[in-house]
Amino acid sequence: MQELEAAGYDVLRIDISEALVAIARKRVPNGQFRQELLLTTELPECVAVIN
Repeated sequence: MQELEAAGYDVLRIDISEALVAIARKRVPNGQFRQELLLTTELPECVAVIN
């Protein structure tokens, strides 16, 4: 995620785990984060989805 942000992409992290979202917030402070189930969330238009 850090590499994507450094390349100029907007980063959105969606994870069911509060702990993993907290780690991601520290690594990518300018990203957007949601704690929810990926399978039931509405995704914005995007260039890529990575796992």
